[in-house]
Amino acid sequence: MNLEIVLYTDHKQGKLVAFQNDKKVGYLTYAMKNCSIVNITDLTLIKGYEQQNIEKELIDSIAELARNNRKQIIAESKFAKLLLEMDKSYQDVLNPKEINQVLA
Repeated sequence: MNLEIVLYTDHKQGKLVAFQNDKKVGYLTYAMKNCSIVNITDLTLIKGYEQQNIEKELIDSIAELARNNRKQIIAESKFAKLLLEMDKSYQDVLNPKEINQVLA
């Protein structure tokens, strides 16, 4: 799979867009809640690309961004929240669960 993740930012908001052979196949949007929290607001895959682990690549990218900037992640997007909580490799960037539960 020839997948490229591109980051677009605008001050306190951003979008990670997944492209496969120059075609947009999914995206993740986020907002900075404060200086230490990244809130995933949406995680969407384009119809027909659901079974290709693109969502994992997008979550990996936002987790790497959070780690590199010493930030924690919360997820307003239920899809993103489920993926983050199911995979123990993201535990270091997940904000305490009580904060995620407030967004549920």
